[in-house]
Amino acid sequence: MADFYKEKLVQARLFWGMSLQDVGEKLGVSKQYIQQIENGAKVPNELFIGALAEVLNVYPNFFETPVTNVMLESQCHFRKAKTTPISIKERALQQSSLFEDLVDFVDDELALPAVNFNEAMPIDNEHIEQAAEDCRKNWNIGLDCPVQNVAHYVEKAGAVITMFNDISEKIDAFSVNKRRPIIIRNQPKNTACRFRFDIAHECGHLVLHNGVTTGDTETETQANRFANAFLLPRGAFLREFGPSFTSYRINWRTLVSLKRKWKVSLSAIIRRAYDLGIIDAVKYRSAYIYMNNKGYMKKEPLDDDIPMEQPFVMNKALSMLEKNGQLEYYLRNKKGIKAKFLEKLCGYKLCYSDNNVVSIDSYRFR
Repeated sequence: MADFYKEKLVQARLFWGMSLQDVGEKLGVSKQYIQQIENGAKVPNELFIGALAEVLNVYPNFFETPVTNVMLESQCHFRKAKTTPISIKERALQQSSLFEDLVDFVDDELALPAVNFNEAMPIDNEHIEQAAEDCRKNWNIGLDCPVQNVAHYVEKAGAVITMFNDISEKIDAFSVNKRRPIIIRNQPKNTACRFRFDIAHECGHLVLHNGVTTGDTETETQANRFANAFLLPRGAFLREFGPSFTSYRINWRTLVSLKRKWKVSLSAIIRRAYDLGIIDAVKYRSAYIYMNNKGYMKKEPLDDDIPMEQPFVMNKALSMLEKNGQLEYYLRNKKGIKAKFLEKLCGYKLCYSDNNVVSIDSYRFR
């Protein structure tokens, strides 16, 4: 019988967000029995491995190789890290580990864009502002215009963006900066302005916090400052947005119009005005009271009108590899994962479907 690596069972179970009880119920065994397999006290036979494989949407050979890429929390920039339960972070780490394996495979087979991220020290706000402006310059984005497509520029600079759709609302987004920068965003946060800010925020971590443990208030504030400075450069902001704040009342109609142009939320605009000293703390608080009373904290004007940006690198790369047969060979023979597993991992739907589908009822154990 081939080797069985129990760590792969843990990885696949967490990937699907399944408990020991969930797996046991699908196979007609106790959760204690599944736990014994995971801790090495029991070694499953070939028939049981086949049942596990079907439950987890993998092939039996998935369990025959060890986990090759262990993702540590210290290697990821988690937002809301302090309040995120360990179980949720562990699941996110397993998913990102599997996704990075896929990215490494694509990277070895195709010429992905070269990594082109600046590095800077967040000594103070001026250094953060300068880092954001340098990032724009490095990516040939002017300092007086909106970033038309944040995802496009970030992936053109060598990062890969993907979206996980069912981890937890406690995780907005996080990033990994190893061989190739990876940005993972939680799908439920689905307005275009929120998406753009989240990607810019993770860029802030990649630029400012390489090798630094993040998730605390200070590093999150720094990444937020970078995101706002990247999306709303100070010179252009003072020129275009400044007049809306100079009178006694904020000109909200003008701000909504400028939101359409710059594709940045009203809350981010208000924060930017405060950070740059255009409004004081009293006016800043009043603005948020107004937004809360108008219901803007839940849904702002134009949220349904600004189109969502879509990452493109992985879909394009996987399509090319599928056409020449490399992807199917890699998934089935090298990694042992099925089409449904891949779709959940990165959103890519294979043109072929998995063959030899067998009912789980034939694998139930008593």
